Amino acid sequence: MKRPKKSWSIKTKLIVIITSFTGIALLLLVLTQVFFLDFFYQHIKIHSIETAAAEICGAVGTEDLSDYMEYWHAKEQLEILLVDESGNVLFREMSDKMENSRFDRASLQAVYRDAQGNGGTYLLQDSFELTPPNKQPAGESKPSKPPDLPEPKPNKRNVSEQLVYARISEPTSTNIQYMVLIYASISPVSATVRTLIFQFSIAICVLAGMSFVISRLIAKKIADPIIKINTAAKDLAKGTYETPQAGGYREIEELLKTLDQASKDLKRSEELQRELFANVSHDLRTPLTMITGYSEAIRDLPGEDSADNIQVVIDEANRLTRLVDDVLDLSKIRTGSQPLNLQTFDPDEVVGEIAERCRRMAEPDGFTLQYEGEEGLCVEADELRLSQAVYNLIGNAMMHSKENKEIRVTLTREGDYARVSVIDHGPGIPERELEDIWKRYYRLNTPMGTSGLRSTGLGLSIVRAVAERHNGRCGVSSEQGKGSCFWFELPCFKA
Repeated sequence: MKRPKKSWSIKTKLIVIITSFTGIALLLLVLTQVFFLDFFYQHIKIHSIETAAAEICGAVGTEDLSDYMEYWHAKEQLEILLVDESGNVLFREMSDKMENSRFDRASLQAVYRDAQGNGGTYLLQDSFELTPPNKQPAGESKPSKPPDLPEPKPNKRNVSEQLVYARISEPTSTNIQYMVLIYASISPVSATVRTLIFQFSIAICVLAGMSFVISRLIAKKIADPIIKINTAAKDLAKGTYETPQAGGYREIEELLKTLDQASKDLKRSEELQRELFANVSHDLRTPLTMITGYSEAIRDLPGEDSADNIQVVIDEANRLTRLVDDVLDLSKIRTGSQPLNLQTFDPDEVVGEIAERCRRMAEPDGFTLQYEGEEGLCVEADELRLSQAVYNLIGNAMMHSKENKEIRVTLTREGDYARVSVIDHGPGIPERELEDIWKRYYRLNTPMGTSGLRSTGLGLSIVRAVAERHNGRCGVSSEQGKGSCFWFELPCFKA
């Protein structure tokens, strides 16, 4: 089996990314400023010459012509001639060394014709190699080059570019056209390139070192809190529920809050698990002890096989059955192992029938159960689970009603929900325990009701699980000494 490739740590990734970015940026800078310097310089020079020719052509026939020629000569070191169709030089703006122009009348006429044939412009780009002198000591002859050696190729940086650009002006008022001829020399940039290479070499060394140091500092600043949080998350599995004090960034602070909440939930879950084992073991041990004791008495002692003793065994067995059934039902509902059998029906019929059954069963114990339903409601739900939730709420009300045994069941519409409420007149619930009563195996420290049975602590948890599985809600309002109102809601069906 191929082992998975180990991923990089966040520190390593940050260092590599920042250092690589710096290296790429420097590489692009070197390419543009060194290797492509000739290319950029040449195109900028050509653009300047074309601009100068256009402005001078626009000034032909005006008093500003000489000013334009002088301006561009001084600004770009351009050699400028104004020539007529016959090759005669009318104006010139040239340096002293160019006074003896290499353009004679015939060549100027040829350039004029080429410009006319090319749509009014003409560009000649020529180059020649600059060869350094080969110094020889006095009295020594220059050594001959071996015949088998190839001729050295000229270095592009030692090649001087000559640009000749011509542009024919628009016809003047006398219907005469003139040609503006500009001559420029692009000097080699070898010295500039060598200077830039030297500067960039120093800059690369300095920036590479600085980027490595800065990337390590940034990586440490970002990664250390994450490493601490990761270590704390690993410790959660070992039962350590303390979160580190790490932060500095909003995302890390949010992650820390999430981890802190998770640690609290796990700690609470562990406490509930211990409480669960204690409650279940107690709930199982008590009826099993009663069943075992009474069964042994019936077997060993004459006259103990009375109906009362046998009824105790039956009641305790039923108590065990109810506890096991509640545990299984809650597990199935919460895990979704048993899918809901969704049907569309009127909840008034189901809740009303359940209330009538409970009324007949509770009358011998002195309970008075009233039902008030609203017709015309429609829900899409599992009828069996809905009935289970209603039975649990009514049973919970009967279990905690001792003196005033009036219980009222209502079905009402609350917005887009159908609400089932069960109202009792029991001892009520302290406000601090209103949230806890929905937890599994949580039981109020109140005396048992008329039935003499103690709750398994799972009935309300089943009600909440049923409501949540149907995308519904549940709640309770209570006042000590006056009773409680438990309710759950299911969404109304929309055709």
